[in-house]
Amino acid sequence: MTGIFHNQSKSVGLSTVNGKECAAAFVFFKTRHAAIVAAQVLQSSNPMLWVTDLAPEPHDVYWSNLCIPYRQLWIRKIGTLVAAVAFMLVFLIPVTFVQGLTQLDQLQQTFPFLRGLLKNQLNVFSSVKDIPAQLAKAVPRQVTFFTTYVLTSGWASLACEVMQIFALLCNLSKRFILRIKDDSSSDTFSFPYHTEVPRLLLFGFLGFTCSILAPLILPFLLLYFVLAYLVYRNQILNVYVSKYETGGQFWPIVHNTTIFSLVLSQIIALGVFGIKRSPVASGFTIPLIICTLLFNEYCRQRFLPIFKNNAAEILIDMDRKDEQSGMMEELHQQLHSAYCQFTVTSHELCRSECFSHLGDRESSPDPKNVKSGNESSVNGSDIAHCNLDMSEASTK
Repeated sequence: MTGIFHNQSKSVGLSTVNGKECAAAFVFFKTRHAAIVAAQVLQSSNPMLWVTDLAPEPHDVYWSNLCIPYRQLWIRKIGTLVAAVAFMLVFLIPVTFVQGLTQLDQLQQTFPFLRGLLKNQLNVFSSVKDIPAQLAKAVPRQVTFFTTYVLTSGWASLACEVMQIFALLCNLSKRFILRIKDDSSSDTFSFPYHTEVPRLLLFGFLGFTCSILAPLILPFLLLYFVLAYLVYRNQILNVYVSKYETGGQFWPIVHNTTIFSLVLSQIIALGVFGIKRSPVASGFTIPLIICTLLFNEYCRQRFLPIFKNNAAEILIDMDRKDEQSGMMEELHQQLHSAYCQFTVTSHELCRSECFSHLGDRESSPDPKNVKSGNESSVNGSDIAHCNLDMSEASTK
């Protein structure tokens, strides 16, 4: 394990735009296992003196924020939380005003011209007991809209995904308009998880919730998921290039959304059975909800730690495979240009810009020699985040 540090008595790490150094630095390790151990172990008896954390993917580094002192990070988090709560409280004022206008008498006094229009509409919800019955009648009527939405946003998106219209237009304009014949790796795209995963979760939510009140939507959703499996599997394996690896960070989101949709559908079924005056069916539905929640808790205890932290067994196995295949030296060379604060055009320029201030000072200073007024942190991460299959850490 090789750590690159600076004398903390002045300041550590990366150069800022003003030419000063901030108490932050990226530290690269020879193995993934060494990086993950350094990121999780306390480096000092004072937890705020040397703060360790996993380094982000190189393209996600916001260099101007690296010089923010660690003490300010949790203060800013608290400030953001307070601002969000204050925004919610302020937002309650117009909401309360609008809810006050929903009373028929107040609407007649404030907006007399709406008296004849809203009288019949508001009488629908005049009784709280009639709300479930009204919803039971209104929701099936919306099945046409949701079915059309599945056809337009679902099936049509799969067709566009297969044809790759945007990539085709970009390639044609580059070849025939810009007259560029070079086919570089920059033309390849990564899978758009930010758009496709939410769409899949939304359709799953519609399938669970509408299966009770509007089951006619299920055949369309079933056909969509079958086609989506075939299309996305082909695109991920043969078309898109994996530019980063998150270690399954999307899966907890998918799991929580699916459990929420399942529990909501069971609650809807419980309400429908209650309206139908079927105590036996309602009695069998309640254990289903309890079992679903227990299964969710079991998954949280059994699988969630795997997605939060990388297993040492897997990292050691990957390191051994790299050593046996002879890729270790090549990956070490790629590490030098993985994290660079400046925009450069060559490997040597990046090394001169980012590591010129290091010189021969490759040492690991004792945290006791660090001044108490400065805090530093060590961020370690698997280089798989930047698709280099190596390990690195950052210190701050």
